[in-house]
Amino acid sequence: MKSGFSFDRHKSGYSEGVPLEFQLAAAPGSAQEARDLVRKQLGDRLPSATLFDLLTILSELVGNAIRHGAGGSIDVQLRVGQNGAIAGKVRNEGTGQVMPGPVDSRRGRGLGLHIVDAVARAWHTHSDGATTVCFELSPP
Repeated sequence: MKSGFSFDRHKSGYSEGVPLEFQLAAAPGSAQEARDLVRKQLGDRLPSATLFDLLTILSELVGNAIRHGAGGSIDVQLRVGQNGAIAGKVRNEGTGQVMPGPVDSRRGRGLGLHIVDAVARAWHTHSDGATTVCFELSPP
């Protein structure tokens, strides 16, 4: 887990950035819905490589929230800073511990947080009755 940033939009330089917030059901198809919403709202504002990285992270985190959360809703918050950096949060009603686990290459399982760790500049989790994964992508 890479840490070292604050999502607080007033302290991190994201207060003037482009916000995007939405809620998803913890259901099959929600990761695709998240990707579609982000493409529609931010696709023309981000370089293609940054958009690809953002969509990859969202797919993994929303997928994990569906598989490992307690059902209910998934909240997504994104902010694009003036310099093009992106801060994001994915929150679900689960209360489990979030950390990269062993990879099961035969079943194609366990890669999600390893991918997030490789792509994100920083990321961390916190629990307060729900689980939130915060991440940041570097500017292009």
